[in-house]
Amino acid sequence: MDRVGIKKWVEEKNVKEVWIWGYHGGVVGLWESNMSGPFGDISNSNRDPKDLPVLAKTYTVFHYNYQRGASEAVEDHIHQIEAVLNFVDGRERTPSEQWPSLLFWGKFVGSDRTHKIVHPGCGWAHYPPNGEQDYDWANKRYVETDIEDWKPDGSGKKQRMNCDRWGGDSLRWFVYWMQNIPGADNGLTYQGKPLNNWWMLIGDFDAAMLRKMTLVGDAAKADTGVKVYISTDMEGCSGVTCSEQVAAEEGKQLMAGDMNACIEGCFAAGATEVIVWDGHASGRNVNPQSIDRRAKLIQGSTKGKRFKDIEGSAAMILLGYHAKALTTNATLAHTYSSASIQGMWLNGREVGEIGVDAAIAAEYKVPIVMVSGDDKTCAEARSWILNVVTCQTKKGTGPQSADLLPVEASRRLITQKTKEALAKGNDIRPIKIDYPATIRWDYLPRGSLRTHNPAFKPVDNPRRVEKTGDSVEALLLGK
Repeated sequence: MDRVGIKKWVEEKNVKEVWIWGYHGGVVGLWESNMSGPFGDISNSNRDPKDLPVLAKTYTVFHYNYQRGASEAVEDHIHQIEAVLNFVDGRERTPSEQWPSLLFWGKFVGSDRTHKIVHPGCGWAHYPPNGEQDYDWANKRYVETDIEDWKPDGSGKKQRMNCDRWGGDSLRWFVYWMQNIPGADNGLTYQGKPLNNWWMLIGDFDAAMLRKMTLVGDAAKADTGVKVYISTDMEGCSGVTCSEQVAAEEGKQLMAGDMNACIEGCFAAGATEVIVWDGHASGRNVNPQSIDRRAKLIQGSTKGKRFKDIEGSAAMILLGYHAKALTTNATLAHTYSSASIQGMWLNGREVGEIGVDAAIAAEYKVPIVMVSGDDKTCAEARSWILNVVTCQTKKGTGPQSADLLPVEASRRLITQKTKEALAKGNDIRPIKIDYPATIRWDYLPRGSLRTHNPAFKPVDNPRRVEKTGDSVEALLLGK
């Protein structure tokens, strides 16, 4: 795989399958199918997680035999389909005596723990509906089967058929079997819920896993894309240590590079839509031409909204964030305004931008899945968001200093952590806030030093403002 440059083929050119011709046995004795990717190895193999390079996207290696024909090659794919559908249906987590109750193996295939056909359903690779033993594709025995009108409750129209229906030929059986897998707009239901398009699981495994797709569910939802929202600040970006960088072109370029690294991770994890908000200061920092064209960039004023177009997002990432004001040894720490706010509290708990922004995202039912910044930023994120993935781009050593990762290494880490975060799916939930919510601001006198100035001293009697309401976003924006 390394010799053929598999990483480029899979991650940049979106190749999903690799075909290797060899022999079953000897020096090229490979598994019929072998998967690798961010969601693990779901294949007709021993599922060793380290026998193939693990890349940002899933790919499957198929091994064909010089000594066999097209039918045996296609059979490799049939077994891979069975592996994926059984995995999604939960067969590996189900006691074998309960397999007949499973949707795919029990009701669609019509089998049990013996792998034989116990009631004529749709069969599987080795057993057609009338099969009595492995590879029984030419069996002349007639059975009544609903394979061409399969319904989960068994009410489909049954036909009397034998191997003549597929010409007694294994390859034609495989094609016929695939033609009866529930696809788009299948109109089928199970236990009151619509069946999804099972081919989505087979055709784009990463996207299906990111959506937590099952065989049954909300078909309309399953057929839509996965939207990820990236809120980007500058102080926590790779290579940034001081106010001079933030105010200069250097900071803008470093910010853009981190955006692109995160965007790459989102699409590699199966996102179909990525929105990235330029959220530092005026919101006009990066050059739009420098940002990955696959993402939608939001810049400028977003009046009345903290996060424009967040609605419908599956996950949110806080990129390049910083710790709350007055955090010891944190790089460029402040809370919204380093010039005017000494501190903030949400429902009596001291809070920074991470906690407030997580609360606002929760009001749209969107979880914060990943936060990047210095080590203090990451610790703050973990204190607010259960199971959040953090990406430490630097170690803060003071308000205007940090020990940095090399920029390229930091960006590779951002891509990696983005994929890791999105793969966690439902393990990360929106945070919970009690309502009515109360925010308190401690304001600095005019002319004060900025809170991330090394010479700054906390004010003993800041002007205190407190507001209570039914929306954290509305309180923050003064709506």
